[in-house]
Amino acid sequence: MQRSVQNAQAARNEGQGERDKLSLISEGQEKQVGVLGPESTVKLRQFELMLDTIAKFANAHPEVFTAALANAQKFVPNVEVGTGGEGISGMLMAILGQTLAGGATPGTNPAAPQPAPRR
Repeated sequence: MQRSVQNAQAARNEGQGERDKLSLISEGQEKQVGVLGPESTVKLRQFELMLDTIAKFANAHPEVFTAALANAQKFVPNVEVGTGGEGISGMLMAILGQTLAGGATPGTNPAAPQPAPRR
C-alpha cells in the first residue's frame, strides 16, 4: 500500500516537472519569436532538430563516419575543370585536393610509379 502511494506521488511529481519544463520552453519560444520572427524561429528549430538527429545517428553508427573520412579522397576531384580557379584560391584548392587525394605535394603526380627504395 505504501509503495503504491509513493509511486503515485512520484508520478505526480514527474508530471508537474514535465509541465513546468514545457511551460518554460514555451515562454522561451515566445520570446525567441519576438526577437527573431516566426520564420527564423522555425528555421532555427529545424536546424536544431537536424543536428540532434545527426548526432544521434553518429553516436549509434560511428563506423559510417569513419568510413566516410577514410574515403574522403574519393569525393574530391583530381582535376579541376572550368572553375576559373585563379590566384591564391585556385592554388589552395589544388593543394587541398592533392592532400585529400593521398598526401602528395603540389607538382608531383601521385599516380606516377615511385622508384624502388635503395638498399
